[in-house]
Amino acid sequence: MTAAGFALPPPATTAPDATPTGPRSAFGRIFRSIAYGLLAITVPPYIIAAAALAAAAAMLYGVGKLLEGVGHALALGPELLYKACVGKRAKDAWRSLTGSRGRRAEQETGQIAI
Repeated sequence: MTAAGFALPPPATTAPDATPTGPRSAFGRIFRSIAYGLLAITVPPYIIAAAALAAAAAMLYGVGKLLEGVGHALALGPELLYKACVGKRAKDAWRSLTGSRGRRAEQETGQIAI
């Protein structure tokens, strides 16, 4: 009994490395240590390789998007020029068919009174 009146816990009867079936064998501890060491040596290179592969894939994706944007920018000028020329030709062809040169007569040109 202690001074406060509580009883002390019973003493431990087993060693800290004991299991219910008996103490652990030295072979088990050695095997587990070797296995952890082999895992520590072999796993990190695979993790680094996976990270490098992911970085390379992201870089290739980014370069592809950059080239796509440059291609669109290079094609923008000629494309707009082509559309402008085709638009003028289409307007000229429509005007020649309909015979109108200016605004249509039914279009109002001023403010609309409500």
